[in-house]
Amino acid sequence: MKHTKEGLSTLLSGLVVGSSMLLPGMSGGTMAIILGIYGRLIRAISSLTRDRGAKRRQSLLFLLVFCLGSVGGMLLFSKAVLYLTERFGDPMLFLFSGLILGSLPVLWRQAGIRRPTPGCLAGAALGLGLVFALRLVPDGLFAAGEGFSIQGALLLFLAGVVVAVALVLPGISASHVLLLLGLYQVALSSVSQLYLPFLLPLALGLVGGILATTSLLDRAMERRPQFTYSLIIGFVLGSVAEVFPGFSGGWGTAFTGLVCLAAGCAATLLLGHLSRAQG
Repeated sequence: MKHTKEGLSTLLSGLVVGSSMLLPGMSGGTMAIILGIYGRLIRAISSLTRDRGAKRRQSLLFLLVFCLGSVGGMLLFSKAVLYLTERFGDPMLFLFSGLILGSLPVLWRQAGIRRPTPGCLAGAALGLGLVFALRLVPDGLFAAGEGFSIQGALLLFLAGVVVAVALVLPGISASHVLLLLGLYQVALSSVSQLYLPFLLPLALGLVGGILATTSLLDRAMERRPQFTYSLIIGFVLGSVAEVFPGFSGGWGTAFTGLVCLAAGCAATLLLGHLSRAQG
């Protein structure tokens, strides 16, 4: 009964994290922190290359259940997110901005920062700068053409490695990175249609990038937790700045945007509160 309950909880957590990765600016890693499952994910991924025997099998089973939920979340909601982002552009961006802002209190608590130190401020500034640096990536650099080609597959593999860093690091949105790389809309369409010539090389890059990044992040969060979480907070602030659409319409548009912003923020805060209560 206990194992069944844990498996269901892991599956549902994966569903929520996978769904959140479809939203520009919303980090799957940040959502995992909000759900209280991030640390276990990092340890389980590290265990694949570090441990042997029963412990490794247990970690593998946990990751398989979590990934099953994540893939299910992406498949279930990709068409809805694609439709909403195309039909209601600015209101959805306000909603995404609120979802991101709502994660900041959770990250602040995880960091255990009582007063901002110069090191923490430097970490936040570095994270903010790295997000803005993604703007320097030339438009269409990783865009693959129609059908399959070796060059296109290699570019998608490299894009998968870049997105993997965003998946592992809380605060950097994988979908936002896809947006900056010019691959967001085609990625949503490919997921909803299961277009394998696009998805397979991207997925291989994701797996390789995740395995390469996880151990480094695990050590950083163990040895320099406040600096690392400050870096993550900088990533989050940079994501808000990138996603926030601004107030370019009339009062009605501004009111709708503020309502969506508040709703997104409240949703993330509520989810964090429920996760802490269950923990």
